[in-house]
Amino acid sequence: MNKYEYLAELRNNLSTLPKSEQDEAVKYYREVFNDADKSNEQSVVRNLGSPESLGNKLKNSEGNLTEILHETGKNAKGTANLSQKKRKNFALLTALLFPIWGSIVLAVIGAIILMFIGFIAIFIAVLILGVALICMGIVHMIETVSIGLFHIGAGFVLSGAVLLSFMPAMNFVFWIFKSLFKCGMHLLKVFIGKPEVKA
Repeated sequence: MNKYEYLAELRNNLSTLPKSEQDEAVKYYREVFNDADKSNEQSVVRNLGSPESLGNKLKNSEGNLTEILHETGKNAKGTANLSQKKRKNFALLTALLFPIWGSIVLAVIGAIILMFIGFIAIFIAVLILGVALICMGIVHMIETVSIGLFHIGAGFVLSGAVLLSFMPAMNFVFWIFKSLFKCGMHLLKVFIGKPEVKA
């Protein structure tokens, strides 16, 4: 629920109050939302409570409407400011700890790249061995047919195994990379504390 939907529902819930009090309440809470930046909008909505409960609280204010407005608005603003402080603290902590987490990230990326290069090197080596066995088999066919056929068969088996397992192995490496990236993004969202927008 965004601020416009919230304020519209609040006005509907205040329909029994005089028009001037409805306008005062809606104007006040519009300013509360405007004081909090767009990223803290959901935090303000959570802290104000549902438009129904806030409307009931304001309707039962018995002449203390301004006091109730300031009390609820102050609570909502305070939490939104706390959320901004958390983000600033996180940014500062991230900058200060960069030598530690930066090293870890680089080590993980380096390990993935080395794994990728290692897989390719192994596949190329086995493929070359398979082709060499096929060539040897052709040469041995002149002397001994059975040894030549054995080498040709072994060469085809090795080459086929490389060709069949190459794509699954590369998919595995990419899956590891993608999983680590998603995990990192999830941790970033958790640490930043960005609220989920609910319709």
